[in-house]
Amino acid sequence: MDVIYRLLGLLAVIFASRGSIAADWDVSPSLNLAEIYSDNINLAADDGQDEFVTEVTPALRAALDTRRLDLTLDYRLQGLYFAQDQGRNVLRQQASGSLNGILVKDLLFLDGQAVQSQTVIDATAPVSQGNIAAGGNIQNVLTTSVSPYLRRRLGSWALADLRYTRSTVNYEESDLDSIAQAGNFTLRNLDSSSRWSWSLGYFADFTHYLSGTRANVANRRADLGLGYRMSGRLNLTGAAGYERNHYPRAADTPSPEGAFWNLGVDWQPTPRTRLAVSGGKRYFGSDWRLDLQQTGRRTTFGVQYSEGFTTRRQFQLELNLDAAGLPIIDPTTQQPTFVRVPLEEVFLSRRGRVNLDFRTRRTNSSFNVYEEHRDYQQAGYTERVRGAGLRWQWSAGRRMSFVAGANLTLSRSALRADDRLLAFYASATRNLSRWLASAFELRRTQRSGPLDYVENQAILRLTLSKQSGG
Repeated sequence: MDVIYRLLGLLAVIFASRGSIAADWDVSPSLNLAEIYSDNINLAADDGQDEFVTEVTPALRAALDTRRLDLTLDYRLQGLYFAQDQGRNVLRQQASGSLNGILVKDLLFLDGQAVQSQTVIDATAPVSQGNIAAGGNIQNVLTTSVSPYLRRRLGSWALADLRYTRSTVNYEESDLDSIAQAGNFTLRNLDSSSRWSWSLGYFADFTHYLSGTRANVANRRADLGLGYRMSGRLNLTGAAGYERNHYPRAADTPSPEGAFWNLGVDWQPTPRTRLAVSGGKRYFGSDWRLDLQQTGRRTTFGVQYSEGFTTRRQFQLELNLDAAGLPIIDPTTQQPTFVRVPLEEVFLSRRGRVNLDFRTRRTNSSFNVYEEHRDYQQAGYTERVRGAGLRWQWSAGRRMSFVAGANLTLSRSALRADDRLLAFYASATRNLSRWLASAFELRRTQRSGPLDYVENQAILRLTLSKQSGG
């Protein structure tokens, strides 16, 4: 991680030396103090052990936004100190950095990202809300991505993009560490006066697992895309091409190569409504996409569906940190709680999600439900994961706010019995001054199936920061 942050810092110095920085850094330090009580710190089925945990977390956020450089750095050093079992005392780092820069105007650009967090290693082992009660099932993970790219206009008729990406995923103790390199070339038209649009593309990537115990993964794809604008609100799209992939798979799975095609419609009847739907064929069968968004004065409604191959590695790269610096475990539902972590292999994911948000002047309510089917190509079995989340937020005044919610996750597979986890949470936050905020939180985690346990947490928190008082 030091290498990545030194690189980001070096680039900032380079930009500064060239006189491109016209704004100062925006630096925001903070300090979080919390006393946490758990009535089942070991997540045991019977005779749970209670424990008091003191959390001391200094943090720093720095941001820079200029004409040629956007740079953000977030760092938290989370100290957890256990009253009874002091052997579990630990310092955990949660950090993220991102960079978007223009190296050569209208030609050479650079994107970079690094995230250091903790993640659930095995969803079949005990997990909880937060990261104090998971024991060895929580590990540090560092993900990085560096992507320079060339972008050039070819006269007034086309735009060319050539991108190289190198990404890494490194765990504290695991044989899942990997490095991937990818190249992507795209050429598309710029003639806005024509109803027709077109694009040519080629993509290739190679993932190497460092332990040598896991087989490497490679993907290559070439495609031609066409579009026709029927009106200002309706567009027809289509694509065809050929792909050749290589990954470990069972003998009865289809050969991962062949021609593909899809046809779609992008319709926006009003500024508040948009529907994009497409369907086609790939070597594994049908390939459908759906994205419906409806925005009202007080409501937002959405429906999404997707099919395609992915890996646990990609799942890990998509994880982010929430406002508290803790990992958002599920990048789709954005919930920092339990999720059925996939196996480390290529799997076909078919996933649908419905979400509804309702807003008033002082409240914000949200509900989402999702279902995912995972067809593992090497293990040869299917896993079904379903979930739902409900969240309600109330701003009682300038200084007081309340949040309450629940998340339910159900999973089933041919190798594992039904597994259910229900998580409740509620918190009240009060700004005591311009710099100081206090919060009281309650959490309850219930799990049934192969593992049965219940954990209750109570948390008293003080936060000293530049933004505490609003």
